[in-house]
Amino acid sequence: MIDAPAKVVEIETKLAEKIDNAETRANLNLIIDAGVADTAIQRNDLKTAEEIVSHLPDCLAAAMLRLALSEAQMRNGQQKKATEHVNAALTMSYQLDRPAVPYLMLKAAAIQSRIDSDVAEITLSQAVKRFNSHQLETLYVDFYMEGTDTESSDQVKIKMRSTEFGFSQSLSPLMNLNPLNTIQNVLLLENETTLGKAMVGLASVIAKGKETTGTKS
Repeated sequence: MIDAPAKVVEIETKLAEKIDNAETRANLNLIIDAGVADTAIQRNDLKTAEEIVSHLPDCLAAAMLRLALSEAQMRNGQQKKATEHVNAALTMSYQLDRPAVPYLMLKAAAIQSRIDSDVAEITLSQAVKRFNSHQLETLYVDFYMEGTDTESSDQVKIKMRSTEFGFSQSLSPLMNLNPLNTIQNVLLLENETTLGKAMVGLASVIAKGKETTGTKS
């Protein structure tokens, strides 16, 4: 059992005891542990979050949490740990076939922009390729950590609150790093809906930049 707040552990134990199906029980534990880790990151309790994340199986929730943890560690000046977690998140992401993956790769590129500019630009390019590899109907995505009840096929979701995965949040540090390269990569997006969202994100970043500098168009 992962060391988590006593109340959550008690709830987790009681619920798990009532579930006979091992896979369903594992999914429930994943949801609870991921939610605790997400809350710990929000509270800047990175040691607790790191311990929980280290025990999670390779999955979308784990990749998302590692990116959130990496971002928080960068804010705290823990660059070595941040690098380890963003790299681990990317390794997981490459192995997942989920519509959310390119958004995670874009987030990873944003984090890497503060660590290694060359690597960040490579990851950005790979994210665009991954966006373009998805079928049009699969590009809708929301950012929730998911677990599936294998007996009913019901999706159980917990909102990811410790970080953001939208275009504007991820493109902002990449625009600071290399505006021309970032815009060129965005223009390579082939899906019109995705391109539209990315362009709105870019416009938001540019507008905020003008507000910060006090310039007007």
